[in-house]
Amino acid sequence: MDRGGMNPLRDMMTLARLCRLYRYWQPDIVHHVTLKPVLYGTVAARMARVNRVVNAISGMGYLLRAEVGRLDWQPPCIDYVFAIATWPLSSKILMTNIFSTATTGPAR
Repeated sequence: MDRGGMNPLRDMMTLARLCRLYRYWQPDIVHHVTLKPVLYGTVAARMARVNRVVNAISGMGYLLRAEVGRLDWQPPCIDYVFAIATWPLSSKILMTNIFSTATTGPAR
């Protein structure tokens, strides 16, 4: 997975490969760390019917602070990522930045 990659075709291939891996191994629980793996991993886990998903996101404070000069599309995009990351009731999201928890609310 390319951390800074913006190629949609490569991203779809990564998602498909991850989904195949989850279907092959049939894990009881998966743990994703950082934003991009949380997004792709949660979608792949859902598609592969993984029972439990744990997501850990750190460093979101910098992205969400207004004084950084964030772009207008970032807040709705981040909200969408959090909605995907926590969609199944069996999934959990861990925030490791105090500013992030204050901005996004308490852990679910």
